[in-house]
Amino acid sequence: MSLPMIACAAGEPVLLTIDGKDLLAFDATTGAAKWRLSFERRLAGVAFAALERGATSPWRAPASASEAVVVDASGTLHAVDAAAGRVVGSREASGAPSALAGSGDVVAVAFDRRVIVWSEGATHEIAIRAVALAVARDGRTLAIATNEGDLVLVDPATGATTARHALCVDVNGVTASPEGWIVACDEGLRAVTPDGTTRRLLDGPVERTALDVASRYLAVHRSDTSVVVYDWPPAGAPAARVTLGKGHHLVDVAFGEENLLAVGIDRGDASLVDLAAFTSRRTEAHPGRAPHDWLLTVEDETQRASRAEAQRKTSAGAGAPASVTNHKARLAIGATIGFGVLLFRLFSLQSPASTFYEPPPFPHLEPHCDEACARVRLSVLEATCRDEPALGCSRAAEEAQAAFGRGRCEEVTRALDEAEDASAHADGGATEIFSATLRLAREGAKTGCKDQPAEVEVVQLRGPDRSPEPTGLAVSATDRLELWATPSGTLFALTVPPPDAGRTCTLRQRSPVGAWSTRFEERCAAASLHGRSAAEAYVSFDARLYAFDGREWRASAGPSGLVIDQLASTSGPTGELFALDHGGALHRRRDGKWSSLHVARLERLYSGPALFARGATDTAADALLRWSGEAFTVQRVVADRATSVRLDAPIVDVWSSPTGELFAARPTSLGRSKDAGRSWEDWSAPGSMSVVWGRSANDVYAGGTTGLRRFDGATWSTTGYAEPIRALTGNARDLWVAIQRR
Repeated sequence: MSLPMIACAAGEPVLLTIDGKDLLAFDATTGAAKWRLSFERRLAGVAFAALERGATSPWRAPASASEAVVVDASGTLHAVDAAAGRVVGSREASGAPSALAGSGDVVAVAFDRRVIVWSEGATHEIAIRAVALAVARDGRTLAIATNEGDLVLVDPATGATTARHALCVDVNGVTASPEGWIVACDEGLRAVTPDGTTRRLLDGPVERTALDVASRYLAVHRSDTSVVVYDWPPAGAPAARVTLGKGHHLVDVAFGEENLLAVGIDRGDASLVDLAAFTSRRTEAHPGRAPHDWLLTVEDETQRASRAEAQRKTSAGAGAPASVTNHKARLAIGATIGFGVLLFRLFSLQSPASTFYEPPPFPHLEPHCDEACARVRLSVLEATCRDEPALGCSRAAEEAQAAFGRGRCEEVTRALDEAEDASAHADGGATEIFSATLRLAREGAKTGCKDQPAEVEVVQLRGPDRSPEPTGLAVSATDRLELWATPSGTLFALTVPPPDAGRTCTLRQRSPVGAWSTRFEERCAAASLHGRSAAEAYVSFDARLYAFDGREWRASAGPSGLVIDQLASTSGPTGELFALDHGGALHRRRDGKWSSLHVARLERLYSGPALFARGATDTAADALLRWSGEAFTVQRVVADRATSVRLDAPIVDVWSSPTGELFAARPTSLGRSKDAGRSWEDWSAPGSMSVVWGRSANDVYAGGTTGLRRFDGATWSTTGYAEPIRALTGNARDLWVAIQRR
């Protein structure tokens, strides 16, 4: 993921850093603490941008000269006046962010399978899986690095793709330059021109890069303890070096005005480095936060060489072992690059200085940690948490180990984040031993955890004891899967692969006796499946709509050729058909004719006796809405727009019983409402709940990352299925469940 953890304002001395749920502001000139904002969820990224206020823009308050956008782990975006230290707008985008970029009046955020762009007061959504983003300095181009190693160039004003270049796998970050783009990959650093010409700059893993405003310095983040600053563009031989060593670790770099480089350290700390004078200044500790226990020294190449020579002589006199030769990360300058460089070294006050070997922060450890190494580090973390119960991190450390064993790398990262959060709120805060152990576990998981190939198997659960029977269908775990079953037992399965060029969406049909057939294979960017009865079902592929009459599928007219994201309806013989388009607008088919409904921007539709939706209004950043027949009414405000306060956990899925009771799946809970969503009774649930379906108010099922659960009218209970549930449907007799397996 490419999420900036620090940001410097253009034209104003403001530095922002992230630490857990806190956004910290400092004077970028003096390092003095300015203000601190605490949010409900852990923050994921921050960037400065001058946001426009248009009719479709989510930002309502007047723009500030120094305005930033911060995104949290759930995908909620907050606009922050960095001068005043207040939130001026929020937008619930739903979904974990993977990348963030901002420049001028352009802001872009990447989620699992889409990138949302705000530019000139308008909003565009691009169906693509991005791992890194960057905005050109003139704001006219957005660069999107995909998980397949391509660099896609987009016009942010229209959302249209202008170019696509094959690049490198495992992209970690993209930076705009006057000549084009600088791309950080696991295999090295690359410069890319707008026409796709690529030049190799450095070999070896590169985490992040930053280019100063005047395009004189390029900062290259090579590991958690190493930053290298080069003169830009390349010219001449190496002039100076900078390294980071033991104790803490580097999280990000950003340039301010003139010669200022901000080096972000863990726990929201930073150091302000003057690249002209080779001096550094630490940021002050905010009130209530522990003082710093690290020092940063800056040395040019001559100083570094002299110190290294003195250390070599001292070591040789003491009978030191032969020099280590396998340190590939020590700054590989190939034949294609040679230009000025600075090196920083970061020391813990409790630790002596070490010789320059980058990256390992602990000299006895190998730079690369394989699977066996990562297992050991996670077990050491679990033992540390167990031995220090006051830290409150034992459960999270155990979950990290379990997720690693299952090959679920994102769950490992999430569990380690929870362990860090728990220790930060413990009495006295995290210990130095725990902090070092956690950092080693993170680095080990990063290189040693490999996502295992996974598939989703659809099984049929028959009878009251829910005995499983294979259906013969298994799809890739990367595919989105929708299921719907008729009362007679015919099952439909829609699979939608991840976004890429020329992907094929497939609708399969299984007869009551178990025979599968493929009904559609169509290229699409969006698809939806919806059924109302044995003789009425619908499927859409982009703007193409098909209807099922119980015997065969036929083409049907859709809403004005718009791309359909989701189909829904109300139950009953006179029920209407609704379509949510790619831009969040709602359309209704009544008496065979489609019309557009002028309602708030919607995110999701929920079918049932009445139509419910999740979306935004003028007063709510997130709300549960109910269709009255001609308009939506707000049943419950989930997040207030004016105050940016979240009043309730976000709703992921909703099922409405025949008697009108609502059941909701939330990230960490399951809810029931008897008054159309105005008030809720909640039950906590481990993991993340994502799907819910039922037969009656006394027979409801919900699934998520921790398996399948059942509601009997009084309480929720576990079933015999503890593996992740991706989709479920059923009829009066059976359930069909999509179970993710390794």
